[in-house]
Amino acid sequence: MSTARRLVSRGRQHEDASPVPRNRQRRQDAGAPDEPTPLPPYEPPSCPLSASAQKLIDGIRVNHDNEKYKKHLKGAIDAVKLAAADNNERLALRKGIDQRRAEQRKTHNIPDNERPEIHIEDEGYTNGMEKQVSDLTARAEKALRDLIDYGDELVMQDSMLKEVSENLAAAPRLAPRRQRGSGSHDEDEEPQDENAPAADENILSAVELLKEAKEEYVRKYTSKSMRERYADHNEYKEFKRTVHDSLHPGENQPPVPHASTWFPDDHTNEPAGARRRQNNDSDDDEIEMVGTSTSLKCPLSLQMFIEPYSNKVCSHTFEKSFFEGYFNDTATIFAAHPRSRGQPPQGTKQARCPQSGCDKMLRLEDFFIDQLILRKIQRLEKQNAQAAEDDDDDDEEDSRPRGTQRNRPTQIDDDEDDDSDAEQEQRRRTFTKVKREREKSRGVSVARAASLRDEEDVDAMDTD
Repeated sequence: MSTARRLVSRGRQHEDASPVPRNRQRRQDAGAPDEPTPLPPYEPPSCPLSASAQKLIDGIRVNHDNEKYKKHLKGAIDAVKLAAADNNERLALRKGIDQRRAEQRKTHNIPDNERPEIHIEDEGYTNGMEKQVSDLTARAEKALRDLIDYGDELVMQDSMLKEVSENLAAAPRLAPRRQRGSGSHDEDEEPQDENAPAADENILSAVELLKEAKEEYVRKYTSKSMRERYADHNEYKEFKRTVHDSLHPGENQPPVPHASTWFPDDHTNEPAGARRRQNNDSDDDEIEMVGTSTSLKCPLSLQMFIEPYSNKVCSHTFEKSFFEGYFNDTATIFAAHPRSRGQPPQGTKQARCPQSGCDKMLRLEDFFIDQLILRKIQRLEKQNAQAAEDDDDDDEEDSRPRGTQRNRPTQIDDDEDDDSDAEQEQRRRTFTKVKREREKSRGVSVARAASLRDEEDVDAMDTD
């Protein structure tokens, strides 16, 4: 039923009712949700697509821009990694507090059954937090795998549409039908129509071809093991490294577990020989990872990183501004195809890795800001700031008076009345000598009393 007919029938039903203002009626009609129009059932084409139609189908692949979708996927992946890293970093902080308390109790010979109540409560909180963080990390890892799947599907979308266009272009075209001659005696033959259904029943359908291509892609992708899908993916490896670094901060950090241990239930259908080869590769890689340490200084600038620029080809990291300057000075264009004389070179600019001993050729497209190294630098800066603050507190504590001197009042005199200790001592000696000579002249009977008075006078001078 069309909109006009609905309005007419509604008006007839409410002829006796008070009229609704026109503006109000428009707002009500605009606010009402429109019913979706059902699409007709799909019908396969009855004739081959023309060249212009095939060009339009290929234009879907060429003209469609997926950059916004790629940007959203990248942002979601970064958000998942950041959330998982922050959760594990807070858990590591809580564990560090509990561990330091346990070491202090051990130093003071306090058994665990006599630890303070606050320690028991905090350890229980840490245990509950560990379970929650473990669950959230597993969920974040699952979300990351889904995002990687979406990205892989987006990459394959272009190849699938290209395959459909190529199959449509390679399909055999119908030969033009022979026109009836003027001298023909076949009166029963009907005139030919260019848009008539094709005689070949196996006419290719773009919809069916795309559907088959997607089904084939899903079949091949799901047949891969989880290790084949994710272990070599840069975002997945970065997620594992970031979470491991957050959970194990410090210099004595254990190595990141090998990729073979990331999916323990993923080798049930593999032969024993393949499992042995993977285990041997795992051991070799793990030994190599133990001897690797992350440097926080750029080999080009010899300074602490500000924008660590890592790449996907080799494991070396450089300061972004210094590497870009090195790349602009030394990069060479490698042409994919030979060019004619006079044409500018077209190809990919590449430069050799500036790290000594590395011969990898690098492109700017291979580089990214390494968030893991940034987190290490931020953690180191916090540790240095905390250590400096602790040193200031220790210096302030050492400068304070100790023992009974801490509560002793400080005597403040005017500069004009200040005398040196030597002058005060000389005054006391002179005063005592004069007193004794005076008492001798008065007799021995009053010597004891004079001595007591002398001591009182000396004490009075000390307090003045």
